[in-house]
Order: sequence, then structure tokens, then C-alpha cells
Amino acid sequence: MPIKVLLKLDNLDVTAHVTSYKVGRNKIWGTDTGRVLSGKWVGSLVGIFPKIDIDFYAEDGNDLQNILTKLDQASLTIHYHSPKHGMLKSLGTYSSDYEVKYRWAGDDGYVYDTIRVAFISEEREK
Repeated sequence: MPIKVLLKLDNLDVTAHVTSYKVGRNKIWGTDTGRVLSGKWVGSLVGIFPKIDIDFYAEDGNDLQNILTKLDQASLTIHYHSPKHGMLKSLGTYSSDYEVKYRWAGDDGYVYDTIRVAFISEEREK
């Protein structure tokens, strides 16, 4: 079944502009975690913290400014396609540092190419 929406930043759907999309399910372990002298692994799983790595592009300079304004916020609610759940899930996130890539377009000079960013869950998955 085709996936119609991969990612929304607040209510801004960027699916049509996605060039790379990866969902990580990062496990965070408690301080009691590690190998004991017998060699056995022990510990407490604090939870799964989804992380979405994405490359996407902006249509133009105005679109880019709107997206970068969102990425500069301390936190952002996203709606992402979860492979585990097979549907859109809401997630309170903070974003990593981001990069805006430019490319040479010949006579047009440089144009915006892609934005690379990661969205990291603020809370464990429920």
C-alpha cells in the first residue's frame, strides 16, 4: 500500500520534497546497564526514542525561510510515518543541527539543493 504522507512539520507537509527518509528506533538504557563479571548483559530499558533522519528540498527561497524558521525552534511537533505502526504518529521533537546544501545550476548560478536534519523524540514512545 503506497504511503501518501511521510512527514509534516507542524501542519506543513514536506512529503513531496523528501529525497531521503530514515526512521531510527533508538533504545536508551538506564545507568544500571552493562556486562557483569559473569559476562551476562543486564540492565533496564528506559524506552524507545524515535529519530527521523531526512533530506528534503525547498521549492524556493520563501519556502526555505519558512522551513528554517521551524527548524530553529527549540522544539517542534511533527507527524511522521511510523513503520512499526504503519500510520502517521505525532511526536514532540527537537531537531539536530541542520545543513542546507547548494548546487551549481549553470547559467542560473547556485540554487538550493537539500536540507539535512534529524528529528529526535523528546519523550520515549508510549
